[in-house]
Amino acid sequence: MSRFYTVFERMLENICEAFENHFERQGDWHEKLLARLSLDLPGLRPAFFPEHMLADVWEIKRFRHLIRHAYDLVLREDRLRELVAIVERIDAAMLEWCANFSRAVRREQKW
Repeated sequence: MSRFYTVFERMLENICEAFENHFERQGDWHEKLLARLSLDLPGLRPAFFPEHMLADVWEIKRFRHLIRHAYDLVLREDRLRELVAIVERIDAAMLEWCANFSRAVRREQKW
C-alpha cells in the first residue's frame, strides 16, 4: 500500500507542478496536495478527484501517516480489509480519473 500511495502522490505533485508551476514540500504538504487537487480552478485546471471519492483518498492518506509515525501499533484484520478495499476502489477508478481530467483540460484549454 505504501508503494501505491508514493506513486499516486508523485503523480499528484506532477499535476500541480505542470498546471500551477510549483509545489512546495513543506509543513503539511500532504494535506495541501490533496486539498489543492480536489479544487476546480477555472482557467487553470479542473479538479482531479471526483467529489464522491474524496473520503476514500483522505482515508488512505491518514492510514499512511499513521503507519509511518506509529511505534507500537496492532493492526486489526477487519480494518486492514477495509483499507485494502479502499485502495482497490481508488486503483480501479484511477484510469477513469486520468481520462476525465485529460478531457476536461482539453475542453477548457480548447486543445
